[in-house]
Amino acid sequence: NSSWSGGGLKSIHSAVELNNVVISNNSSGDAGAGIHSSYSDITINDSEITNNVSGSEGGAISAGASSASTHSLIINNTTIDGNSSGYQGGGIWVLYAGDIQINDSYITNNSVTPESEGGNVSSAGGGLCAKIGANPVITNSTISNNSADDGAGIALIENANCTLDNVIISSNTTTDNFGGGMYLDGSSASINNSILVDNHSVNGGAIFITGVSSVFLESSLINNNTALVGGGIYQNSGN
Repeated sequence: NSSWSGGGLKSIHSAVELNNVVISNNSSGDAGAGIHSSYSDITINDSEITNNVSGSEGGAISAGASSASTHSLIINNTTIDGNSSGYQGGGIWVLYAGDIQINDSYITNNSVTPESEGGNVSSAGGGLCAKIGANPVITNSTISNNSADDGAGIALIENANCTLDNVIISSNTTTDNFGGGMYLDGSSASINNSILVDNHSVNGGAIFITGVSSVFLESSLINNNTALVGGGIYQNSGN
C-alpha cells in the first residue's frame, strides 16, 4: 500500500488496538509509512511492523499531537524491523507529550537516509526519534543495528525525556555525526539496568550529549563502543 501519509494505517482523533497483526511493505511520501497517528490512542500487541518506507518521519510509526493535546502509543511484544525514513525516526517518530510506552519489544535494522535537498539534511533517530516534549518509557526491549546521521539507536530532541529500564542498545551506527547509541539535544534520559554495547559514531560511540541536556545512569553497562572522539560518552554540554 502507498499514500502521502499512513501507507498502512492512518488514524486521526481515534482509538485503535492492533493484536497479532503484520504491517509490512507500505510506503508514504510524508510521515508514517506503516502507521500515521495524529491525536489518537494507539495500542499494538504481539505484532510485526517491517520493511515500510517513509519519505519524511517514522518509517514504521509516526505519532503526534499539538502541544495542547495528548495522545498515546503503547507497544507490547512487537518487532519493528527493517523500516526506513527520509528525515527522522527510521523506526518510530513521536512528537509532543503523551503516554508513550514500548515494552518487551525489538527495534532493529531501521535506518534514516536523507533524501530531500540532495541528501544534505542531517537525519536523526534510526530506531526512535522523540521530539518536543515527547516522553517515551522503554522497558525490557532491544534497540540494535539501526543507523542514522545522529542518534542511530535513539535521538532525543527539543525537550524530549526518555526513561530506559532493562534495555539493550547495541550495534547501532551513525553514518556521519553524533551518538551511535543515543543522541540528546536539549533533552534528558534516565537509564537504569541497561546495556549500551558495540555502538559506533564519529563523536560519542554510546551517547552524545549537547544543548541543555542531562543523563542519569544507574546500574548500567557502557562497553566496547567506538568513536573518533568519546568512545563511550561525549558530553559537549549539559549535565
